[in-house]
Amino acid sequence: MARRLNPGDVISIRIISREIGEPPYSPILKAVFEFTLSDGRVIKTTEEFPNGGIMNENLNQLLSDLKKFAEI
Repeated sequence: MARRLNPGDVISIRIISREIGEPPYSPILKAVFEFTLSDGRVIKTTEEFPNGGIMNENLNQLLSDLKKFAEI
């Protein structure tokens, strides 16, 4: 995942969209995250998942890990 520099305290993170691949497993190829900072700024970032994408459970784990990292 690419890293971006947007200083500020993160108060919420959510997944606002997913781009789904082909069945039968339908991996997630791309996801858009929304970070809300304590000063009111909202940062939207698109993350692409190479090598066939990731499954929804892994995306939910990534979101959980991001929230732990942000201490929310």
